[in-house]
Amino acid sequence: MKENKNKLNWNNIWKFVNEKTNVGNFIYPAIKSWLINEIIQVRTEVKLNEIWLIPNLPAGRQGSKFLIPNFILDIDMDFRVGKNDVEKDFEIVRKLIKKAKIITIATSPYFMDQNLAINLIKKLFR
Repeated sequence: MKENKNKLNWNNIWKFVNEKTNVGNFIYPAIKSWLINEIIQVRTEVKLNEIWLIPNLPAGRQGSKFLIPNFILDIDMDFRVGKNDVEKDFEIVRKLIKKAKIITIATSPYFMDQNLAINLIKKLFR
């Protein structure tokens, strides 16, 4: 977390997060408010498979171990729409889940059937 000259007002943060934001729009306000300081976006399967190889990670890296110490993992289920085999993706995401401090999951109601989204989430957390 970046240091800010002003102390964080956790009541205001709670109110903002619960009343003004959602899983689709919280990232940029979080950066502006100093809660987070970097975004690594994974929007393709190729990027997902390369997440372990990203150079200049804040805490460094060792071999194939992902070592960012405090990160928010924001999972968008619509990333898997149309994929027959999600298990390879889920193996990587499960490793990230184990290290994440916070996990958010978007079921993407405007982009995919919600029954499919819920079934994928259940499969992810098996």
